[in-house]
Parts: sequence; C-alpha cells; structure tokens
Amino acid sequence: MLSKQFIRLAREQNWRVDDDRISGDVDDLLFTILDSDHGITLILYLPSLLPATRDKLASYCQTNRKRLRLRSYEESDAFYFLRFRQGLFSLSAERLTSTIAILTALIREEQPVDPVCAVCQQSCSLSERGYYLDLFCYAHAACLDAENEDPEPEEADDDET
Repeated sequence: MLSKQFIRLAREQNWRVDDDRISGDVDDLLFTILDSDHGITLILYLPSLLPATRDKLASYCQTNRKRLRLRSYEESDAFYFLRFRQGLFSLSAERLTSTIAILTALIREEQPVDPVCAVCQQSCSLSERGYYLDLFCYAHAACLDAENEDPEPEEADDDET
C-alpha cells in the first residue's frame, strides 16, 4: 500500500498513482515506484544502457548506499532496480524525489534519450508509453495490445471419454 506522502508527492509531480504503484517521468526518464512491506523499489526503464552510464549508476549507488538506505541495485534487461530498506525510519518522499533527480542527471550526462519499445525493441516516439509487465516504459500501443491478448483457447481432446 502506498504511503500518503508518496501519493501526495506523485500528485504534486503529475505522476500516475495506482493501488500499488506510482509511475511517471523526469526528463523523459520513465520509472515505476513500488511500495511494499519489504521496502520501496524504484525501477528505471533504461534500454540499451551504455557502459559509461552503467558505471556511473553503480558508483553512485555504492557510494551512497548507506545514506540512501539502499538494500540492492541491479540491472535486468531494460530495467534498473533500486531497492530501499524500510524500517523504523522510512524513506521520505523528498529523499526519493532527490534521488530520482540525481539519477536522471547522471543518466542524461552519458545516455541519450532514445525511446525503444520494451516489447519489440524497435524505436518509438516519446509519447508512446505504457505498462509492460506492470512497469512503466516506452512501448507501441499495438505491441502492448498484442501482449495483452488472451491466448487461443486449447481445443478439447476428443479422444478422452
């Protein structure tokens, strides 16, 4: 369940608020924020991450691990995950906003804005956005529609009696 401070922050920033997530963008960098009992997870959509950008992100995360209460950070396919600890003192909305701004600046130093569809891996426009695997990313509407279609029902086996 999202905390009231995160919901307030999302509304102030014109980010989307759903039951269990917040999604939005800063300087066309798309992200999803998940809040759970285990902590807060910030997921950045970063397809084709350049080695220089990867190194800067890892260096920032390692250097600021304790201050940010960062439990882990990792890259997976086109997404970069940062997991923050929750405990007696939870991560504040202001600290999360500051972290997103810093990460955006680090990424934009090396990484050009190059929207790529998360489904088909082809170029798309900055306005083509949606949810793939419940994560906010660039994606063609047709690709998302194809992914969300129900699979063909299996035909009944006539041999069974």
